[in-house]
Amino acid sequence: MNAPKSSHFRHAAAGISLALSAVLVSSCGGGGTPKEGVHSVGGSVRGLASDGMVIANGADQLTVGATATAFTLPTSLPEGASYGLTLVAQPLGQRCSITGASGTVATTPVTSVAINCTSFQWAWVGGTSGIDMPAVYDLVAVPPVANQPGGRRDAVTWTDTSGNLWLFGGEGAFSGGAGYPNDLWEYSPATGQWTWVAGEAAALTPGVYGTQGIAAATNTPGGRHWATGWTDTGNRLWLFGGLGYDAAGNWGLLNDLWSFDPATGWWTWWTGSTVTYALSQQGTHGVADAANTPGARDNVIAWTDAVGNAWIYGGFGDEPTGQVRGALDELWMYAPSTGRWTWQAGSAQTNAIAAYGTQGTESTENSPGGRYGGAAWRDATGVFWMFGGSSYFGALNDLWRSNPATLSWTWVSGSNQPSAVNAYGTLGLASAGNGPGARSQSVAWADANGDLWLFGGYGYGPTYVLEYYNDLWVFRPSRGRWSWIAGASRPNTGGTYGTLGTAAVGNTPSARLGAAGWRDPGGRLWLYGGGGYSTDTTFGYLSDFWVFGTP
Repeated sequence: MNAPKSSHFRHAAAGISLALSAVLVSSCGGGGTPKEGVHSVGGSVRGLASDGMVIANGADQLTVGATATAFTLPTSLPEGASYGLTLVAQPLGQRCSITGASGTVATTPVTSVAINCTSFQWAWVGGTSGIDMPAVYDLVAVPPVANQPGGRRDAVTWTDTSGNLWLFGGEGAFSGGAGYPNDLWEYSPATGQWTWVAGEAAALTPGVYGTQGIAAATNTPGGRHWATGWTDTGNRLWLFGGLGYDAAGNWGLLNDLWSFDPATGWWTWWTGSTVTYALSQQGTHGVADAANTPGARDNVIAWTDAVGNAWIYGGFGDEPTGQVRGALDELWMYAPSTGRWTWQAGSAQTNAIAAYGTQGTESTENSPGGRYGGAAWRDATGVFWMFGGSSYFGALNDLWRSNPATLSWTWVSGSNQPSAVNAYGTLGLASAGNGPGARSQSVAWADANGDLWLFGGYGYGPTYVLEYYNDLWVFRPSRGRWSWIAGASRPNTGGTYGTLGTAAVGNTPSARLGAAGWRDPGGRLWLYGGGGYSTDTTFGYLSDFWVFGTP
């Protein structure tokens, strides 16, 4: 049984950059000179390097711009009045604290409030700075220090309720060339160690399905990459589709749905076929049915809602008739409580053209069209967000919002044409003109504040040459603007690793696509591997492990 060499490095697009500029909004209430016995409230600011910070004294609010060194609230207060300042919003990519936040206005202006800000930084915490490092497998479920997943891209990731990070499969370096494993790994941030939990220490592994709906120690999904996954409210890890091996060891697109229970260490096969290239059984829009199932596909875009249902959009696969293979626009929902799929929206064809409507206006007539390899988030309000990916017409950089309760889409930002270029602006400063360029296979996180983070990926530059990125962006939904936070504003750059385990301003992962990403309960962003460049700009499978957050 032979696997194809390295499966399709398919379409997508480009780059990134953002802004740092100094704007301090400051005034005394009503403008002009305060009345006698009425004094301003303010103080000093240290370390502010990006915008987005909002300070408040009750209903009196002030937005403080990047690089500000002092602030004064808009409304002055009479002598004897009490004040209590809070940070309503943190600056992008930073965390700030206040000292002297409360007190009583005396006979002079208040200038003693001090705000100190610390920037997030990258720290290299494991793996190597080279390429094509093979995995190190030791005893299953025992985490010796040597264990590590090795160089790989396009793996599936989960974060469990204890904050541990999980990784499955992908495409990586094995003896004899590229391989597609079915190994399952767990990383503990508390101990800094990987545990090889399940699966084979080899590539080219077929699936063992067992009995549908029944967990068993012998069950295991086949080796694959470009699959998708999510964690449900019961802490089970779910795996869907991808490009890999079926029960007979045949290579192709899959539509099998699995769950893994960390408590038992067993896999369960729930729906989908045991063979490759199964077609969609759509049923009726909005109606759940035991016969419904999405067809085989990879590079699906996925979310979970507040009650634990899984939603998937698009992917690369066949239309339900099996006539044309391409970018899908189906929206499906899977309810673990019933074990049934519902075809919620989308067409019965591939390569559907997007219907953008009016930017910023929600409509049931809008549709992102056929695409795969895009980034996905769920914000703090439960709204779904989707960025970019690849379509039949080229790579995309459009940002969409969807409320799962209404099934209506809003085109929020980005171009309605393919192949848009990066618009970096000034580092740290949000602007209406900023935005990542068209790209696929980026890593996406949503933080505890509801900000949407995007790292790297690949696309095509202005001359349609393949480019890989290491830029880090953040989008704050309440402001509707992108900010370039870190990384290079040029493609194909090597990494700056610094000292292992030490965060530093100059550290940065190299340009890459298909990296594994997580957000832990503390809000830190974790990044592992991918296909990209080492420090010497040699391209290959990466095994470096990074964390981004406050040092």
